[in-house]
Parts: sequence; structure tokens; C-alpha cells
Amino acid sequence: MTSKPANLVSYVILCLGAPLVFIGCAGPKRVPPIEADRAFTEATIAARAAFQQNRLDQAAALYEIALRRARALDESSMIGEAAYNLAACRLRLQQHERARPLLTEAGHALARSGPALADVLILQARAAHLAGDDSEARAFIQQLRGDPSAQPTPAQLCQVAIIEGQTACKNQDWVLATDLLRQAREVLGPGAGSLLKAQLAGLAATIALGTRDFRTAAASLDQRAALLREAKQYWALGAALAQAGEAYRELEEYGLAADHLYRAARCAAGWGETASTKRWAQAALAIARQADDALLSELIQGLLLEFAEDNAVED
Repeated sequence: MTSKPANLVSYVILCLGAPLVFIGCAGPKRVPPIEADRAFTEATIAARAAFQQNRLDQAAALYEIALRRARALDESSMIGEAAYNLAACRLRLQQHERARPLLTEAGHALARSGPALADVLILQARAAHLAGDDSEARAFIQQLRGDPSAQPTPAQLCQVAIIEGQTACKNQDWVLATDLLRQAREVLGPGAGSLLKAQLAGLAATIALGTRDFRTAAASLDQRAALLREAKQYWALGAALAQAGEAYRELEEYGLAADHLYRAARCAAGWGETASTKRWAQAALAIARQADDALLSELIQGLLLEFAEDNAVED
């Protein structure tokens, strides 16, 4: 049997955690400023395009320009928007501590400019959760529920339940996590968008892995991948496919495991993610050989060769 991660549940919670931070929206939140400013608008448009193309360092640099411009104008709505967006980039880059003061600034600015603060409070709770500060995450969630100015929508309350569910998973409280998943589904209702459905599928998969229900985990991760594709969140596809591949490997369904890991590697290669491409392709090749799948082995070897040649040219 091929080698497996020492702790598959922890592995998947880690992988699901970061991407799930941004699945609640198609990109960083946009709060229209009271009056248009050309420099601010140009930086923001360029940053949003970079974010959507997964060029996160470039997006962060452009949002920093927008934030400096907004501060110079002393325009609260612009400051709130730019600080929120820059924090979103920092979280995607796993720079959790750098995101937190930006979210504090965004919350303060938006309180002055009037819009509901639910989005900022949710992102603050997620940032604290990812930084390992669950007590502060709970404090933001309590503020969201208790502050009349927050005005959370059903979709936002669903996101809160998902954060709480992720915390329960981290603590291996599978009963509580299952109840929170049920609550999230109930508050959201049948008309949910693809992004939130993908969050729910991810939480369901984590719970299933924690309880060693690998069949449900594989099905939930396949559903998550399909929903991410439907929502055009292509940057997160590779991780979802790889996690599904690991679940199929636990089921000893090696053909499906190899296929999913190959697709994950192929997706990562398309995004230029060197480490993920190599790791997933090598895992896929080992499993494909174990399954005696000559065609898939050939495809994976071709991907690895193409990947090696591309990187040699870049070097």
C-alpha cells in the first residue's frame, strides 16, 4: 500500500481552512465610495483583477496603493473597502497577523461611513480562527450576533456557523460540528449560491474524515470541487481534488484516487504552483502504478516531464 499522511483529518482541516475563508464571495468585498477618485478606482480595479487571477502578491501591492490614497483623502468608505480587501489578500497569503489590524481599521472606518459591519466581523472572526485565537474569534461572532448595526443576513449567519463548525472540528468535537453543519444548512435554505454550498460541502467532508466515513468524505469533496468550478473559483480546485483523492485512497479505490490526484496536479500546474504540482503528481503516479493503470501513468509522467521542462526554461 502506498504511504498516507500521518493524520489525514488534520491534513484536510488545514487544507480546507484557508481556501474556505474566501469562498463566501467571488472576491474581496466592494463598498462603493461616496465620490469616485481616479487614482483609488484604478488601483482597486487592477487589484481586483489580480486577485481573481490568483496573483495575490500583486493584488496586495495594489490594494496598499488604494489604501494609502483613501487615507490621504480621509474618506471612510474608501478606507474601509481598501483595508478589507487588503486583509482578504493577506489571509489568502496566510499572513494572518498582518490581516488582523487591517480588519480593525476596516471595521472602524465602516462604522463611520454607515454600511453594515457583518462582512468585516466575519472576516475578523476567520482571521482570529486561522491565527489560532479561537476566543477572539468567538468574541467577534458574539459582536456580530449582538450588535444591531451588524445586520447579518442568512448567508452571513451560515458563514458564522461554518467558522464555529471548523473550530469544533479542530477540537475533534464531531457531535458539535455535525450540529453546526445542520444549523448552517437550515439558516441558509435551498436557495444558496454555489460558493456557500462549497463551504458546506467542505465542512461536511472534514466531519466525515474525522469520523472515518471516507465514502461520505469523498462524495462531499467531489461535490465541493463541482461547486467551486460552478462558482468559477478555479484557484481552489486543486486542493479539493487532491483531498478527494486522499479519501479515495483510504477507500482503497486506487483508480479514482490516482485520477483525482492527477487532475489536482494538472490544475496546480496551470496556476504555476510548483510544490503542489510535484507533490500531487508524484502521489498520483505511485497510486496509478499500484492500480496497474498504464494510460494514467503515462499521462502523469508526461505532466511531470512537461513541468520539469517548463521550470528548466524559467530557471
